[in-house]
Amino acid sequence: MVAFEMINLFDMNNWVRRSLEQTSPAAIHHPIRSIIHDLENTEGVVVCVWDGMMARKWRTDLYPAYKGKRPPTSESIYEAFRFIQQLLELSGIMQVTMPEVEADDVIAALARHYAAQGTPISIYSTDWDFAQLVAEFPKLVFCGYAAKKPCPPEQVVLYKVFVGDTSDNIPGLPGYGPKSFDRASKPALEAVLKGSRDFTDTGITESQQRWIEAHPNQLETYLAIVQFKPLTLGAISTWTRMGERDLQRREFLMERYML
Repeated sequence: MVAFEMINLFDMNNWVRRSLEQTSPAAIHHPIRSIIHDLENTEGVVVCVWDGMMARKWRTDLYPAYKGKRPPTSESIYEAFRFIQQLLELSGIMQVTMPEVEADDVIAALARHYAAQGTPISIYSTDWDFAQLVAEFPKLVFCGYAAKKPCPPEQVVLYKVFVGDTSDNIPGLPGYGPKSFDRASKPALEAVLKGSRDFTDTGITESQQRWIEAHPNQLETYLAIVQFKPLTLGAISTWTRMGERDLQRREFLMERYML
């Protein structure tokens, strides 16, 4: 892949699931045609990134409760995922699926690489984690993520570590809420993550300080799972595929499934 005018990175598990979940299971295939249409008519390069098999493994190895409270994805959604992947193969659209890697991490690696070269990046996802990339490249990375709190993009990592994130089942520092975070010195919080035990201007109470002393690596663990996993472009390329464009067969499959 080389730099283009615009690179569009689709977080497919997020973007597609949200579209499908607005549809009843009996009509699950109806929005698929519009999904394919939107992808084909997006200007610039389109890269569809999927969660790989056991995508959460490296994070759950660090923190077994990661995303532990999310309801399971229905089989009808997985069936639609598989069918969309087949249609994308026949559309000649680029797809990436890396084993034991979440789509977020692949998207972050691609966005950082190409944004550093001056290429504008558009990320299609509601995942708040992508605010990290907006903070790094505010004039080049665009994403319609759903902010869970009025929080500047550059503070999202700190917020999720100390206050927590119910979506990913990260509890944060017990009892440390948004108001404490707002009043805190962000450099002081960053210093705590680096091992400082000077809690001046952090808003961290004595009981919370004792919790940190009793759990010396827990905040660092939260930091590791909140940040994106480093990936090389070579590794991503190994799991990148672009099928042979065959619109006739694609239409046959769509009609067969009454799309």
